[in-house]
Formats: sequence, C-alpha cells, structure tokens
Amino acid sequence: MVTLKYQERFKTVKGVFDAFTNRNLFELQSRGHFDELVSPLKIGKEANVFLASSGKRYVIVKIYRIQNSDFSGMYNYIKQDPRYESLKKRRREIIFAWVQREYKNLHRSFEKGVKVPKPLALKHNVLIEELIGDEISGEVALPLKDSAPQDVEEFFELLIEQLRLMYHAAGLVHGDLS
Repeated sequence: MVTLKYQERFKTVKGVFDAFTNRNLFELQSRGHFDELVSPLKIGKEANVFLASSGKRYVIVKIYRIQNSDFSGMYNYIKQDPRYESLKKRRREIIFAWVQREYKNLHRSFEKGVKVPKPLALKHNVLIEELIGDEISGEVALPLKDSAPQDVEEFFELLIEQLRLMYHAAGLVHGDLS
C-alpha cells in the first residue's frame, strides 16, 4: 500500500481538481448528468466553469474551488440569508451552502418563469446547469458585455421585466448583473 504525504493527499490540480472534487464529478457522471468535461469556459472568483457533453447535448459544469476561494466574502454574504443562519464559519460548509443556495435560487427562479439556466444537479461543490446558447452544438452564448443588444431600449425593458418577475414571483433580488 502506498502512503501519501499530507501535501499529496490534498493536492489541487489546475486550481480546482482535488480528490474530493474528482469523486463528486465521478458520482455526477455515473448518475448520467454528463459524459465528460469538454473544455474550460471561464475562471471566476469562486468557481471554474466547464462545457460538458451529455448525450447529444451540452451542459455547464461549475466547480467551486475549496482550497483557494474567498470563503470569508461568501460567508459575509450568505449569513444574511435566513435559510443559512445556523451556518458556521467553516470553509467547506460555507462553500457547500453557497452552491446549494445558487442551485435553490436558480430552481426557484426557473420554476417561476424567470429566464435563468435550469439547474440540473449538484453535489457538494459541483453544480450542473443548462447551457445558455445552442445546447446541441455546444455554442455558448456570449456574455452581454461582449454582445451589445440591437435595440437597447427593448433589451432594458426585458431586463426590468425579468428582475420584476424574479422579485415578485420568486421572492429574490439579483445582487450582481455583471
């Protein structure tokens, strides 16, 4: 039997792939939520976002970093949510609650008709959601900052309509429209 050093047991590859995350990905993959990670799309403050194949379509896999994330900032933000008032200031617990909160908020919004990606599955620090773009070809929609709307006023009205729907129907306030 091979004995791993402490550092080797908790090694994180490419900022996100540690043994714990790999087990979560394997379980989600085994349950048929996706076949394989195809390519990285974005590296954000808290998570790395990947395009993944799933049968004849594509999905998004967000992997929240456990070892090198700003969990203090997450804690200060999430502790205001009454659903998480018993949350302790422990890195893993905060990150798992953050992912669960994102899943629940997306699900609640989607069910009320808000145009958000449909959440498909979660496992601890991994969230799988619908691809915004062409899910058959895997063509990802451009972020708004890179694709100005043709009719700015019409777009603004649609945006306000979606924010109202999110607030009135889902009971949520969007905190970051970047």
